[in-house]
Amino acid sequence: MSLTLGKELFMKRINSVEELKKEASSQNGSYVDFFIVLNAGARSSKQVAYNPETKKFNVINEIDFSYQDNLSEKQLENKTHIVLAIQSGAFFKYD
Repeated sequence: MSLTLGKELFMKRINSVEELKKEASSQNGSYVDFFIVLNAGARSSKQVAYNPETKKFNVINEIDFSYQDNLSEKQLENKTHIVLAIQSGAFFKYD
């Protein structure tokens, strides 16, 4: 599902960790912009990169620019709110 905000900003709901892996993978290893929708319409912006060779995630939390690197899928679930947000339908990619 894609939603439009205004005329130029699109967002795509991420529905599973497998979909996140696909969307966060790039040939050059660059980060992709995502966000968690919070109460009252606020957002928690994240930059995520996934490396399919190592099966690891790297996350930049834009609120404080903290960095979490080399996270396994289990660590992504335990050390971030990303998996819970996906399960709750609140995790999106800027598209």
